[in-house]
Amino acid sequence: MAAFLRQKQTGLQNDLSASILPDLFAPDYQSAYGLNSQVSCLAYEPIQSLLAIATNESKFGPGKIFVFGQGRVHKVIEPPRRTSFRSLHFAANRLVSLDAKNELGIWDLDTAKRIAGLVCPGHVACLLTDPMLDWAFLGLATGEVLAYDLDRENITRSFRLPNFWKERDPTARVVGL
Repeated sequence: MAAFLRQKQTGLQNDLSASILPDLFAPDYQSAYGLNSQVSCLAYEPIQSLLAIATNESKFGPGKIFVFGQGRVHKVIEPPRRTSFRSLHFAANRLVSLDAKNELGIWDLDTAKRIAGLVCPGHVACLLTDPMLDWAFLGLATGEVLAYDLDRENITRSFRLPNFWKERDPTARVVGL
């Protein structure tokens, strides 16, 4: 056993750099390897192989959204004002974002421009989208669920789920998350 260990200590038996090819490094593409701030959230779209990474606002710059894809696809989405992002989701050919100021933003992936936006009526605790639906569901801290229509770019008044726990226990107080 000691002979086996001494043999392994003398050096590596396999050259680990043999599988590294020069084509894997592209010096002209180094800008995508670094982000301007701390990563706050990310979203992955498996059909188009897109990865969206959002950052926080910091002393190094405002929060931004970086979209990476196959074949050196790289877009930077910059919001109109400084903010930090809390949630990202893909929906069709759009990117839905929620920032720290409870503002919902809809971004076009082709042009990296903002299509629509909405300041949410209350503190949004969670955001959910489905790739097959043109809706974004907003879960508020009060327990209500709102539906945002991505095509019509507004909150629907007909589809609103109340806080069902309030019906069961009317004396319960709403506690912020």
